[in-house]
Amino acid sequence: MTSSDFIIAFTEHDHEFTEPVIVAVTFTPSARTILLNISNQGIRRSLGDLAEGDILIYVDRSVEDLERGDINLLSALGAGHIKVSGRTNLLGSLAPLIVTAID
Repeated sequence: MTSSDFIIAFTEHDHEFTEPVIVAVTFTPSARTILLNISNQGIRRSLGDLAEGDILIYVDRSVEDLERGDINLLSALGAGHIKVSGRTNLLGSLAPLIVTAID
């Protein structure tokens, strides 16, 4: 997998991430956008093989407090090194994270 930028957006954001949560992934290839939805079911997949309906185990912090160490939890799924490279303002106060997956 080569270096790629992804936008991670929270479509349900009224939850406190005090424990790791399982999120469903909707992947839009043309936009390289991953939308995370809170879910209690599913399987874990590599970031490089994401498809609609895939599941990831996510972080134990609030959206505002996400750091590189939190995002790196995804690397356990075979995605290589993952880091926060910035934030966008696409969803206003949600401030989605831009993350870079590096092989």
